[in-house]
Order: sequence, then structure tokens, then C-alpha cells
Amino acid sequence: MEENGYITKVEEPTEWVSSMVVALRKDKVRICIDPKDLNEVIQRENYPLKTIEDVIPLIPDAKVFSVLDAKSGFLQIKLEEPSSYLTTFNTPIGRYRWLRLPFGIKSAPEIYQRIMDQMLEGIIGATAIIDDILIAGRNMEEHDKILKQVVERATKHNLRLNFDKCFVRKAKVAYMGHVITDKGLLPDPAKIQAVVEMPAPQNKEGVRRFLGLVQYLSKFIPNLSQVDAPLRTLLKSDVLFIWEYEQEKSFHELKRLCSTTPVLAFFDVKKPVEIECDASQEGLGAVLMQEGRVIAYASRSLSESEKRYAQIEKEMLSIVFSTKKFHFLVFIRIDFKVASSEIRNFHIMTIQFNSICECD
Repeated sequence: MEENGYITKVEEPTEWVSSMVVALRKDKVRICIDPKDLNEVIQRENYPLKTIEDVIPLIPDAKVFSVLDAKSGFLQIKLEEPSSYLTTFNTPIGRYRWLRLPFGIKSAPEIYQRIMDQMLEGIIGATAIIDDILIAGRNMEEHDKILKQVVERATKHNLRLNFDKCFVRKAKVAYMGHVITDKGLLPDPAKIQAVVEMPAPQNKEGVRRFLGLVQYLSKFIPNLSQVDAPLRTLLKSDVLFIWEYEQEKSFHELKRLCSTTPVLAFFDVKKPVEIECDASQEGLGAVLMQEGRVIAYASRSLSESEKRYAQIEKEMLSIVFSTKKFHFLVFIRIDFKVASSEIRNFHIMTIQFNSICECD
């Protein structure tokens, strides 16, 4: 690491020193630090980090994809000397400081995302979430044009790519725990397999782990809050853990729903938007659609006080929930349609382009 210019020896006294952490990853040993105290006082940029939901609306008609992986990630970013001394850490053979951005610094992801966004600025069809660059084109010609621009920009910024983790000119690619295809969005098969193979929980912590994993797939599962209600009941502080027929039924139904997830269509800002929502005794459910194809599902459970609402109030609550849940897709539209089982053809007109409406 010294020879590669990642760290250097420190002899003089420093204001800060962190502990060394060793992480084993397959056959590799990764040296990290635990800057717990430093992170409490460090100034963050608060630069917005992207999610898959931010990326998908940018590629509505894409058919050809590539994913480029930045090699060594944070270690490609040089630190200024004052910042370098803040990263001093202890080792069995003395103190060292980082010359490159280390893992563990709470502002590191924001810094890296900002740099990647600046590098790709102006290249339509290319976006990055941290160190994973997605390139999407409507056809091979458009894709190759974007790819060439990205490679030229990466070369200009001295960004090194990991050849073994780059996938070029594919009809489907794995990206941020999802599979992006020319037909739409799918969940990562590994996540589905993990849910299917998970044994029945033996305690509340096991229920919490299972529901956390299922929640990752929530956008693919209709009426999730209603199906998982028997399991969520076990998480209440005044309820003993007793695994009965209702919990077993819910457990297996969730596994079935996770293993039969639909292909979600890409959101297209030019197409009309429709939200269908509903409310049950246990939760709220919603589905965002365009031209009859599902873009995403959403649901949440009702609080104990909300369960005592009249049905018409629950329906109105489902409208508010669904418009807020999908605000990142519908807030730029002049109008969109929300249909409820009790309130038919309820239309909402946004007052401002930059804010979602509120339903009284």
C-alpha cells in the first residue's frame, strides 16, 4: 500500500488517530480504519446519493446496456495534506496516514458521487451510483456513441476501470441489486434465492431479518402490508413470539410472491401516469402504472389509531400515501390520475411544478 501511494508513515504527533480494521474479502485482505470519533466532527457535503429509482426514469426506451466498474473506488481520490493527517491510524508497526480517500469516512460516498456526477455531466444516457457507471442506449449505435464519450471522459479524469467487472453491449445487466433488461426491471436473483431458502424464524429477531429482506423487494410485491401483517404483529413489544398457522401462511405466501415477481416497466416521463390505491384493515397499497404496465408497487401498514379510521378516511389516506410515495416520478407532471376503490376517478391537479399536492 505504501508502494502504491495509498498510505505513508507518520512519525510526528497528530491531533487525530484511528484504529485499524482488517476486512477479509475472499482471498483479499483489506486495510480500513474505524474513524468513529473523527466522523462525529467531520463536515459533510450532504451531496445527494442516487438510488435505482433515480436512474430508471432516465432510460425509458433503452435496449442496450453496459456497466463499467471503477477500480479501487475511493482510493482513486487524492487527499490534501491537512485532510490526510486527519486519517492517521495505528498499526502494529507504527502509525500511517492515508494519501487517498479511505473507507469509513462518513463523507466519502458523497464526495465520490459528486466527482462521478461532474465527470459524466452532459452525457445523456450515462449515470453513476457511486463507482458503478450505467450506460443505456435505444439501439447499438446510440449505445456505442455514449460508451465512447464515457471512456474518453474517464480517460481525461484518470479514472481506472476494473476490466473483469465491466459488462458491455448486453440486453440485460446486473446493477445495484437489480437486473435491468430491455423489457424492464427485475430483482436480483440472488436476493430472491436468499428469501426462498430462508428458514422459518425462531424468534422476533428472525422475523425482523426476514421482513427486512422482503422489504428490499417491496416494489415488486403487490399488497405487501396486508400479506405480512401476521408477521409484523409478532414484532410488537406486548406480543409473545408464538408461531401459528397465520404466521406460517404469511411466511410461505411472501416466499411465493418474491419468487414470482413481475417485470416492472421503465417509467417514461412523456406517457400518462395512473396510480391505483386501496386500503384494508391492516394497511395501504398502491400501484403506479403507465399504459397498463406496472412501474412499481408500494404499501405500508396502518398505525393503531389509523386502523380506527372510517373506510372513506383510509381511502383518502391511501391517496395521500401513494402520491407522496411516488412523488419523485409524478411531481413534475401537470396532472395525473389517482383511482381508489371507494373514490372513483379522483383527479389531482398539482399547484406547483416543484412540490407534490396535499389531499385534505
